[in-house]
This record gives sequence, C-alpha cells and structure tokens, in this order.
Amino acid sequence: MKKLISILLMITMLFSIGTAVFAADMPKTDYPQKFWDVPKDHWAFGYIAELVNKGVLAGDEDGSFRPDAAVTRAEWAKIMVLAAGLPANDNNIYFYDMSNHWANIYVNTAKDYLAAYTDGTFKPDQAAVREDVTVSMVKLKGYDVNNVDYSYLNRFTDTNSISDGLKTYVAVAVQKDLISGFEDGTFRGQNTLTRAEAATLLWRALQYGNDNKVVDMPDTPVETPSDTVSAATPAPTEKPKPTKKPEQVLEQKNEKPYRIDTLKKVDISDDEQYTYGGGRIYYISGTDIYSLDPYTGDTKVIYSTDDLVLQKTETRKKKATEIVTEEVVVEKCSNYTPIRVKYDEYNDRVIMIGYYKNYEKEFAAPNNDANYYVAYDITNDEVFWNFGRFANSDDISFKCFLSKDKAILYDNYREYYCEYYYIINTETKSEIGRISGGWYLGGGDVWHLYPFGNAVYEYGEYSGYLKKYDLSDHKISKIVDMPLDCSVGMNGESFYYWDGGAVSKLNLSSGKVSELPITANSKYCNVLDMSSVSAPYILTEFIPVSDTHFVFYDTAIKAFRILSEA
Repeated sequence: MKKLISILLMITMLFSIGTAVFAADMPKTDYPQKFWDVPKDHWAFGYIAELVNKGVLAGDEDGSFRPDAAVTRAEWAKIMVLAAGLPANDNNIYFYDMSNHWANIYVNTAKDYLAAYTDGTFKPDQAAVREDVTVSMVKLKGYDVNNVDYSYLNRFTDTNSISDGLKTYVAVAVQKDLISGFEDGTFRGQNTLTRAEAATLLWRALQYGNDNKVVDMPDTPVETPSDTVSAATPAPTEKPKPTKKPEQVLEQKNEKPYRIDTLKKVDISDDEQYTYGGGRIYYISGTDIYSLDPYTGDTKVIYSTDDLVLQKTETRKKKATEIVTEEVVVEKCSNYTPIRVKYDEYNDRVIMIGYYKNYEKEFAAPNNDANYYVAYDITNDEVFWNFGRFANSDDISFKCFLSKDKAILYDNYREYYCEYYYIINTETKSEIGRISGGWYLGGGDVWHLYPFGNAVYEYGEYSGYLKKYDLSDHKISKIVDMPLDCSVGMNGESFYYWDGGAVSKLNLSSGKVSELPITANSKYCNVLDMSSVSAPYILTEFIPVSDTHFVFYDTAIKAFRILSEA
C-alpha cells in the first residue's frame, strides 16, 4: 500500500543547532509571543511559534514552553504523529509501561516508527536520544535498510556512541542526507534533544527534504538487529491514512475570563515602599515618589528628595557691638533617602519616612553615616515628624492611621530594642498609649496592621490566621484561619487574602468569608505579559482596587502586575 510521506526531512544542521544556525531559514511570519520563556529574540522563536500555530506543539499550563528541557520518548512520539498528520485513535496497551500513560495513544500510532525494548517496555519518560530520532525518521520515510553502505559511518569518530542494532538506520540517514554530525566529526548518538531543537527539526522537516518519497509500506515492521532494542510491535493490517492536522491546541485569549498583565516595571525592595489610597498607588523609586494609576499604568513623579535638606538656624548678631543680625545654620541634614511611604486616608495625604545620610553640627566633625530619621507630609510639602535621633534602617514605620490625629507607630529603637507598637497623636507628636509589644500582639510575627472600627486586624508571619486587637479592652481574638503563606490587602470593610489561586474576601462587619471567582490559575487566566505566574511574594501586601481588579508587586520580574477580569 502506497503512502505519501508528508514530512520532508532535511535535518543536516539540527545536530549543531546554535543561536544563529537557521537564521536564513527562520519563518518570516511575525507571530506574537505566546510563552514567557520564549521571547521574540530566542534563537528558536520562529520555529516554535509556527509549529504551535499549526497545532503540532503546545506549551504548559503555566504559560511556559520549556525550550531547554529534554524531549522525552513520549513527547517525541506525540509531536511526530501530529507533524505527520497521522490519526491517533488506538487506545490498546501494547507496552507494559504505557498503561494509563497520557501518551499511549500517540505511542500506539507511532509504534511502527519508534524503537521499543525487548522487555516489552517503551520507557516513555526517558529522554529521546539522537539515534532514536534517526530511527524514527528513516522508518517514517520508508527507506530501504536491506542494502546498506556502512562506509557512511566512517565519517564519525565516535561510532561506538551508536547502538549496534541502530547503525543500519544511521548509515541510511547519513546517505540520504537526513542527518550529519557535529563539526568535530562526532555523531553523539546518545545525546538528548531539547524541545527547542525538536521544534527546529520538525519545522525543517515540513519545509525541506531531498525527496517526496512514495513508498511501499511493509506489512510488518523492519526488525531491528539488536540485542537490546527491537521493533515495537507488528504493524496493523491496514495502514492509517493521514488526516488533517489538529486545530490550535492553545486556548484563545478571549476564552479565558481573567488576565494578568504588567502595569509598571519598577525595582522595589519591600512592600512598605508602596501604598494605595485615593485611587492611586504611590511608590518609591530611587529618590523620587511616584503616583501610579492602577488601571492604566500612567505614572508621574509627585515628589523628589534630591535637594531636600533639614536645617536648624539661630539668629545672631554679626558682631557683639552691632545691632545687625544674621541667620546662622547650626545643624544641617542632607542626602535624604526615602525608605517607606504610607497613605493617610483620614487626611488624604502621603507620608514619607526616610533618613538623612549626612549630618553637620556647628563645631563638630561631619557625620556622613548619620541615619537621621525624619518623616515628611509630601502632599503638603512639610515636615511631618522629626524623630530627632539617629536610628537603624528598620526601626521606624507607620503601620496604619486610625483617625485624623491618631496612628500606630512601630518603633524598634525607642525602648530597649523591643518591638513596641505605639498609638500616637499625629498633631502633638506625642504617645497616647502602647498596644503592647509585638511578642504579645502577634506572637512575634506582626507584619501588617489594618484598622477597622475600634480595632486593628493583623496578619503575621507564622500565625496562619487573622487576629483582631480591640483598642478598647486590649483583647486579642482569632478571626479566621488563613493560608500560612499568602498576601493580604484591605479595601473599606473588606479584608482580602491570596495564596496564588483564588482570592478570598472577609467582610469585617459580618464576619463572612467568600471566595471570589477571580484566580491566577493559568487554566482560567491569560498571561498577557508573557511572564511566569506565581503568587505574590509571601507576606507582601497586594492592592484590592475592587473585587475584580487587583494589583500586586511581583519580585520575580520587578513589576506591578494586574490580576483582573479580561
């Protein structure tokens, strides 16, 4: 029975694949990027993109293609079947180790072309090697292996890398210009193939070849002369006819109800360098404070600390005998570094905390490593709080604002290096009360505090649940169990937490917990920015703009990203 083999093989250059080998052959179609780990400048982008478009190849659910991963024997069977357009419809079990294996139907279809093992196994998850691929190509092309000129193997210095039972097929493949070796004269029969190399091989197979061979397909497969490898199984009595290639296997973008996309690329070291309020995200980048629109990504600088100085002056007479006076600088701070930013929703203002690196005092040597802490109200461009002392970088932070004149201040330096949380009067800059040390409030793991009513809610590093601290009676109570490693956020009376899957919402008034349908699962979420999808960094604060629109900072790609309805 005659069959036109649709794959035209010309893989001479496959086995020395590099970043520019096939530049002249690269598909000319300008395909969009589909996988986060195969950018457009990847050497195999065009080959991968075209075969994905034809439905021959597909990526993983996480939006990756894994171009450098080795191709398994099962994967090679599948892509060969799809590339050849062969019907995959045989669900029988021919090999002991293919029962319940996802690739059984493809291995069955390709069993006449693939080498199996004499122990009745196929070893589907073992990496495919160059000699395996060679055998399958020669068999698929239907070349005569009865009259073989073995002298073609003499060009290789490592013929011992080819299994004895497969040298026949390698010799035929070399003779027919299907393959060649490496520049150093080796064949490397036991080397594996990467997924990118396999894509390149298949693309070239669809484009090139030294013949369109019409062959008489044998009634039984050619026996493989080997002690360890044998032809797979007897061929079916009727040869399968090629069928139309399957349609694109990847889901179309508009079929997924949610999306993830990059909002803004920016390098941020921790989540106290950004805050949300008044419909904007505010973040620190270098010495500037930026405002970011959580929907459009529009960004602008709203405050710069480059020329910020703090100084103390005294009025003095120029000379003791004169009435004329002048202002004399007796203390001066310069070189300000912003480290934290917090939105005060009660006064609609942004508070910045940082420190001056340089400190100069009259009649004293300059201190260029001062860490002199000062907080600024950058909305009104004025000093918010001069802490009047030197501290370490992690010592001072406004955890939350409670009212127009009250806030909770974390101060690790104030008293014996203990973690205390103070209720302060933001007008008089004085302490009102202490809500107890962190070791009591959160079991040593206070991380985020959120005010609601006459209480603050806290999620910590080791607790795995949300706690409530009542400001009236100073009692602590457990509110709801949460995943141990998740990101949290607050909007109005709703507290949100997210472990990378679905987002959960707790209504603090009713105590009701609900799971929102929005999810980052790649099965339902289209990743528009082509970056790997993972939960926000453990314990970071994410921004619930609404129940269908969330912004989070991804430390892996250094960007604010959107998780929202499509």
